[in-house]
Amino acid sequence: MIARRPSLLLALGPSLRLRAAPRMVHTEAKIAELGLKLPPMPVPLASYVPILRTGNMVFLSGHVPFKEDMKTLHQGKVGVDYTTEEAAAIAEWIGLELTSTLKAELGDLDKVFLTLPHPTPPYPTLPHPTAP
Repeated sequence: MIARRPSLLLALGPSLRLRAAPRMVHTEAKIAELGLKLPPMPVPLASYVPILRTGNMVFLSGHVPFKEDMKTLHQGKVGVDYTTEEAAAIAEWIGLELTSTLKAELGDLDKVFLTLPHPTPPYPTLPHPTAP
């Protein structure tokens, strides 16, 4: 089971834009400060590309709920097999997998500018971060 920690990646959208800006945040230092560790980049389970870079944008796909051994998957349904808290911890792990894939592609996580979709009700609890 994945221990629940303060969340660094509440919701990582499918597209990210790269930007050249002065370094104000040291993302990897912040990840470590939160007690989190990036897993190794997941190996695709099928014939697809986990990250695609085009111009100043990258697109992530195909990240699944691996367990910490990065070989087996969490399987089941929230409310039946997992509590809401357990599902949130699994989602956080997937966020770390996504971040690991970004790091492998970009080398420096401080190049990432996050863009999220703006959901409509009934999803009032999703975060809405403000772009810098």
